[in-house]
Amino acid sequence: MKATLALLLPALVAAYPGYVKCDLTGGQTASDLTVATTIMGGAVVDSAAIAAPSGTTYSANTVLTWTWDQGMLTQGFVKASAGTITGLSGSTARTDCTAPAVAQYTNTAGTTFTWTAPADVSNLATVTFNFFGNTLGYGALNRYSTTLNRASTATVASTAVGTLVTNAATTAAFVTTNLLTTATDVASIKIVASTTTCGAAAGNGDAIAGGTCTLAGSGTSATCSITIAFSVGATTGNHWCYSTAATVSSSAGAFVTLSTPSTVDTTAGSSSSAIASTVGGIAVATVGLVLASLLA
Repeated sequence: MKATLALLLPALVAAYPGYVKCDLTGGQTASDLTVATTIMGGAVVDSAAIAAPSGTTYSANTVLTWTWDQGMLTQGFVKASAGTITGLSGSTARTDCTAPAVAQYTNTAGTTFTWTAPADVSNLATVTFNFFGNTLGYGALNRYSTTLNRASTATVASTAVGTLVTNAATTAAFVTTNLLTTATDVASIKIVASTTTCGAAAGNGDAIAGGTCTLAGSGTSATCSITIAFSVGATTGNHWCYSTAATVSSSAGAFVTLSTPSTVDTTAGSSSSAIASTVGGIAVATVGLVLASLLA
């Protein structure tokens, strides 16, 4: 009996999630637990059902909620190669992690926890998550590892339009990257005067008259129709600006300068076309009323 207990106790300790170290070896073994097929004679179960995130990519300060499957991880361990972990019920932080990695383990895992991406992800292309756990605190470990990618930066790179004629609708074509690839993507264009900058004000209220449009397209190209008001006249050095923020009025700086060309000029168009473009059918109706009064 004593010999049997001596064999069992190391197995119980090795499979206990609290003994998974931040380097992903066991407290009772130096073996790499991410590749081990057995731990002290117990089989390791790999399953993507252990935990699932609310999103598959991240940007700076992104907050993702992970749903923890209590059927597989009543007691568990989670490590993220960067960021912060909060809300894991009854958790204890591992103190042997080397920054920026973080890890926690718990005996009462709950159902969710949150992970927050670092404020600066410019040099963080991926984050790896490792999960270990079981339902009883002993026996074989359930295991899952997954990697999330940094969201691709959406940009508007260039347009061939360097001059716009006032009061004439122009379809401007733009070269884009990672833009309008999903139904929720947005991209807005504004043109501001040469005396200001793209990020000086929130929203597009500082655009020259008629100098706004919303891009439509996908992936690497997009277009929008823009009609500069006749009142703008001939100008030089106005700035092409774009924003990929969901709400362009959220904050100053949402708009940035287009790289090529960074400026756009305007030339004066026809004043008669201005009437047709600006008031449309109302202008025709007004002319009709004037003629009727003259003939009366």
